[in-house]
Amino acid sequence: MNARIHTWLKGLYVTIVTMAIYAVALGCFISLMLLVVSMEEGGSLSSLSVGLTSAILLLSQGAGFTSGSFLITLIPLLLSIMLVLLIRALALKIGTSWGGYVCGLASWVLIHIALLHTTGYTLVTSEWLNLLGIGLVFSLGYLWALLPGDDTVHSLLERAQRAMPPALYQSIRLAIRIWISLLVALAICGIATVAVWSLMNASTMGRVFDLVGMGTGSRIMTTLASVAWLPNLCIWAVSWLSGAGFTIGSSANFSLWVGQSTDLPPVPVFGLLPSALENDLLRVLCMSVPAALAFILALLAMLHPHAFHVWRRGEQQDRSLLSRKNLLRFGYPALSFCLVSILLTVSSTAVFSLSNGALGSKRLAHVGVDVANTTSMLAHSTALGLAIAWGVVLLAYGLRFGGIWFIAEIKRRADVSHSLSPDNEERDDAGDSDGSREGKGPSGDRDGASTTSAPDDETSEASSRDAAPQRRVVSGTSGDNNGTEAFSLSNDSHPHHKEEQ
Repeated sequence: MNARIHTWLKGLYVTIVTMAIYAVALGCFISLMLLVVSMEEGGSLSSLSVGLTSAILLLSQGAGFTSGSFLITLIPLLLSIMLVLLIRALALKIGTSWGGYVCGLASWVLIHIALLHTTGYTLVTSEWLNLLGIGLVFSLGYLWALLPGDDTVHSLLERAQRAMPPALYQSIRLAIRIWISLLVALAICGIATVAVWSLMNASTMGRVFDLVGMGTGSRIMTTLASVAWLPNLCIWAVSWLSGAGFTIGSSANFSLWVGQSTDLPPVPVFGLLPSALENDLLRVLCMSVPAALAFILALLAMLHPHAFHVWRRGEQQDRSLLSRKNLLRFGYPALSFCLVSILLTVSSTAVFSLSNGALGSKRLAHVGVDVANTTSMLAHSTALGLAIAWGVVLLAYGLRFGGIWFIAEIKRRADVSHSLSPDNEERDDAGDSDGSREGKGPSGDRDGASTTSAPDDETSEASSRDAAPQRRVVSGTSGDNNGTEAFSLSNDSHPHHKEEQ
C-alpha cells in the first residue's frame, strides 16, 4: 500500500517542482525586464511583476487576458514548448505511472484554478476552456514520458501488429515516420525563412527602435521577450512559403505577392516582417518547397531497403505487370501516402490555429494565418509531391519491366531463328550421317551388331536391298536437282564371287 501511495505522489512531486522552476524563472525574467525598462524610461513598473508573471504563465497555456484597452490572446508557443519539455524531463527523473498522472493532473488543475481567480487581469475566454488548455499542456508533457515505456501500450501495439498483415503494419509505421519527418522539415524551413527575414530587415527593426526611443537595455530585454513568439513567426513563415501568407489584423497583409502594411503599432519585431517578392522564379521556388520535401521523403521511403523497397533486384520478374505482387508492392505505399496527407491536414489545422491570436480588440483582433486556406494549400502541395514520387517510381518500374521483357523476347527469337537456319540443318545432317557411320559394325550393319565373316548370300542381298534406301539422307528442298544428298555405300560395296552371281 505504501508503494502504491508513493507512486501516486510522484505525480504531485512533478507538479510542484515544475511550477516552482517555471514560475520562478519566468518571474525573475519579467522582474528584470520591468526593472531595466523603468530605469531607462522612467517610472516604477516593478510592482507589476507578480501579476504579469501569473498572467504570462496562464497565457503560455492558452488563457488570454485583458487589462483596460490592452488585450492579448496570442500564445507564446516557445514558453509552451519549454513547459511541456520541463514536465517531461521531471516526469522521467521522478518516475511515471498512471496513478501519478491522475494525481499530477488534478494538482496541476487545482493550482491553476487558484491562479485564475487571483490574477489581477481579466481573462478573455471561459474558465472551462482555460482549464482544458491547462490540462492539455500537462498531459502532453507527462504522457510523453509515460507512454513510450508503458507495458500496457507495448502489449496493445503487439496485439495490433499480430492482428494486421505485416505489410499493412509496416505501411502505417512508415506513414507516421514520414509525417513526423515532414513536420520537422517544414519547421526547419520556417526557421530558415525567419532567419533570412531577420538578416534582410534588421535595419528596419533598428529604425523602429529609434522611432520608439528605447535605450540599449530596453532593446535587449524586449527582443528577448519577443523570442517567446518566435515559433508563431516560424509557423507563419511556413504559410508564407506555401503561398497563403498571413495578416497582422486589418493593418497588414504579407504574402509572396503582397507586403502591405499600414498603421502597424510600433512593435520592434514587426520590422522583421517580409516584403513581397518581385521575381516570379523565386515565388515558384518558394511555393515548391513543401512539394519538394514531400517528394524527397516519399522517394526515400519507396526506394530505401528498410522501407518499402519497391526496386528489388535479384527477384524473378513476374510475367505480368498487373500481377498481384506488383499491385501490392505499389498499393501499400499509396495507402501510406494517403495516411500521411490525412495526418498532415489534421496536424496543420491544429498548429495553425494555435499560432493565431489577438493583440487588440479592433484592428489587431486577428493576427496570424487563414487556417482553412493555409491548410488546404499546404496539404495539396505535399500531396502533389507524394503523388509525383509514387508516379515516377511506378513509371521507372514499368520501363524496367518492359526493357527486361523486350530483351528476353529478342533473345528467344534469336535462338529460334538460329535453330531454324540452313547452316544448322546441314550441321545436324552431317552429324547424323557421321553418327550412322560410326554406329556400323564390321560388316556394315547399322546397329553395329557383329555378323559372320561369310554371310549367307540371300541374307546379304536382302539386307543390302533393305538398307540401301535407308542410308540415303536428303536435306534441303525436294526435287531432282535441288538439295544436298548424302549417300552411303552402294550395293556393290559387298562384291560377290562370280560363281555366286
